[in-house]
Amino acid sequence: MRKWSVSPNHSESMTVYRIKQTQNNMHKTVKKIAQVLASMVLVILFVQCNNKEVTGPRISEFETQFTSGKAFLTSKAPVKQQFTKDASNFFQITSQNGFTYAFSAGSLIQNGNPVSGNLEVAITEYTRKSDMIFSGITTLAGDQLLTSGGMFNIEISANNLPVELNGIYQVSIPTQNIDPRMEVFEGREVTNADKSMGVNWVTADSSWLDPDRDTINREDSGRYYLNLDFLSWCNLDKYINAPEGGQVRLKLPKEFTNSNTTVYTIFEENSVVNLFADATLEEFNSGNFILPLGWNIKLLAVCVDTNKDLQYALIDSKITDPHLETVTAMTKISESDLETLIKAL
Repeated sequence: MRKWSVSPNHSESMTVYRIKQTQNNMHKTVKKIAQVLASMVLVILFVQCNNKEVTGPRISEFETQFTSGKAFLTSKAPVKQQFTKDASNFFQITSQNGFTYAFSAGSLIQNGNPVSGNLEVAITEYTRKSDMIFSGITTLAGDQLLTSGGMFNIEISANNLPVELNGIYQVSIPTQNIDPRMEVFEGREVTNADKSMGVNWVTADSSWLDPDRDTINREDSGRYYLNLDFLSWCNLDKYINAPEGGQVRLKLPKEFTNSNTTVYTIFEENSVVNLFADATLEEFNSGNFILPLGWNIKLLAVCVDTNKDLQYALIDSKITDPHLETVTAMTKISESDLETLIKAL
């Protein structure tokens, strides 16, 4: 006879179920408590880490990538304006500063033959004192001081080879006031003592100025019109003739020499000149050229110190004879603030 299998008592089953359910609930509670505690530990560690002092390298707001004042200034110099023109026809270029450059057909040659097809024209202009400071292109003709009505460098090529000028071309430069003392100067590239490139200005005897008269369109306007027979550096200038003058000298702290420091004299007129390093006297001075007595000037020194911080000094002064300025400490400044300061001069 088949026997029935014995089933557990119902009350006993419920008791076992409750025990297991209680164990499961306790396990879940313990797990949640452990998760909360772990989160609290992470928060505490995060706060402690953020409160610790940073011991790694710190970057100064005045730190610069450049190794000298000259290198910083040059990085802000005016950039070339690029144009493509057809050499076969008359063309005129109007620059960002409002200069115009006009060339007749056939006025540009290579190997004695007129150029045809496209020309690549590169023009760099210097109209403000800040342009001169940034570029190092200043207003000296030998040991004589000039004031500029506008200067530029023009380079023209065809098929990646330079072209030559056959005849003249005309440049017009806007001005608020025509000054009959203005003359045309041609620039000769020179190597400065710090190995940088500079320009010395000489009178351009075979070029001439037609003040306020456009010889191409026969129109008058508030402009200077230059008739030029050279393609290179050009400056519209007048001499600053001073019956009396003196040498300007500047002494800086000993760690600031011409290896890391550049110094300029800035005039109220549109004129900027270097102060040259004198290793014997351990100073910067105006060298062989004299500056007009009684004139108001600013002396600007820009340098990079041994910590790679950018520093400067700006001195308001009036030229006397003798004239010596002494700076006991330079001022740290950021690149952007120094750029703004120079553009406001």
